[in-house]
Amino acid sequence: MLDTFFRVRHALDEYESLTASEQDIQRLVSIDAFKGQPLRPVWIPFPVWSQQSYEDGASRLPGDFANFVSGALAMTIRAAESLRPLMEGRGEFLPLGGTPPWVVWNCTRVVDALDFAKTEGHAYPSGKHFMQVSRYVLRAAAVHSETIFKVPERVTSDLFVSERWRAAVLESNLHGLDFEQVATS
Repeated sequence: MLDTFFRVRHALDEYESLTASEQDIQRLVSIDAFKGQPLRPVWIPFPVWSQQSYEDGASRLPGDFANFVSGALAMTIRAAESLRPLMEGRGEFLPLGGTPPWVVWNCTRVVDALDFAKTEGHAYPSGKHFMQVSRYVLRAAAVHSETIFKVPERVTSDLFVSERWRAAVLESNLHGLDFEQVATS
């Protein structure tokens, strides 16, 4: 039986997003943050806060996960402690400032798992990466023992998790994420 995997998505219409100062966001850009490489040696915590207004004018609920910046997974301390055993050795928890305190997960586990021939979307002219993906297909042999990872073709944005990781989120009653099942070949 093939393992089941999911692309992590933030529940943007229901749960709060985090924001930070323009200076701190620019610093993340300057250190090339959340692209599969360790950040701990250059990491300096900075304050974040819940976004107060949204384009649709609706309010959002506080969650255990919050949309923050592309390629990162911002979460509460409670979420980090609940999921730590499944995330050890696959990245790093980095502290953020603010109240309540948040951490951000920097995934450094990058797995060459995308079945490029079966994945659907718009590829760059080089044919080596996707600008946009409408349907992911992962190679089962490459991901069978993984719990949380990125793929090189989408290292700046997408994060993938196993059914085991998703089940841990649901069993711990953690909120703020949606899961989009991806195919395996």
